[in-house]
Amino acid sequence: MQEEEAPNDMIVQIRPYNLRKVYRIRELGPEHIDKLVTLRGIVIRNSDVIPEMKEAYFVCSNCQKEESRMAERGRINEPIECSSCNTKH
Repeated sequence: MQEEEAPNDMIVQIRPYNLRKVYRIRELGPEHIDKLVTLRGIVIRNSDVIPEMKEAYFVCSNCQKEESRMAERGRINEPIECSSCNTKH
């Protein structure tokens, strides 16, 4: 392990064999999200994964109260005022 890596960072590599179905990339659909599948084909191009925010964390600049909000339909509803000190924004 390198010194820059945090002790909780782990690299996991798997090689699945003998899965029931081997898919072509065009056969994949929304039901395959978050599932382990076997693909057959050639990689000709790839790009970075763009993570989607699921939760936002806000801190009041006046009283330091912390609040988290979950994403709903890809949007985060930012608090308008602090529930503790009633400061706007």
